[in-house]
Amino acid sequence: MMVTGGRLSVPPESLVGLRRRLDTMPDRHPDRADVIKQAAALYGVSTTTLWRESRAVTAICTW
Repeated sequence: MMVTGGRLSVPPESLVGLRRRLDTMPDRHPDRADVIKQAAALYGVSTTTLWRESRAVTAICTW
């Protein structure tokens, strides 16, 4: 976990890995929410924060 500007942040490498894992599942698959909940609990952030950060990191990356 990183602290940037006084806020907790999930490491970008972890977000990319999370995003890749989610990409293996179909959209709206019930397990996607479970994966996000588990990762949010692991890093001590809300699920909303995790979704927002994962979208921001993958928007920057162009694979």
